[in-house]
Amino acid sequence: MNNIVQLEEVDLERSSDDVIKEMIDSAKLRMKALKQLVEEAEEVILNRYNKELLEGLKDKDDMTGTVNVGDVKLTVPKKVLWDQQKLAAMYSQDPDKAADFITVKYSVSESKYKTWTEETQKYFEPARTVTTGKTKVEFK
Repeated sequence: MNNIVQLEEVDLERSSDDVIKEMIDSAKLRMKALKQLVEEAEEVILNRYNKELLEGLKDKDDMTGTVNVGDVKLTVPKKVLWDQQKLAAMYSQDPDKAADFITVKYSVSESKYKTWTEETQKYFEPARTVTTGKTKVEFK
């Protein structure tokens, strides 16, 4: 990390594209290194307090929740996955009942949309809105 440009020293408005590119590359290296450092430090903490975490969650059915060990707060989030085929079958069997609980989201893959005939595309056009995302800056 010796080549890392000091951000405080750079006047971006007056800098050349090359200097800005170097600053971006340097910042990306810093972010990668810092992310790795955070991950390693969190792994050390998890290993250090794993016994207390397991003990604190042992009475839970799903082993999720928060355990406090001194000043350290360990949280195991709940991640719920629903079987899409089973939900679709339940929805089709009793749509009135299921509609109160199930959210259905329709989407079309843009790559598949592009392969459709012009007639099919025109049919679906009223349901399609195209917006822009954030502009990405890259240097060659």
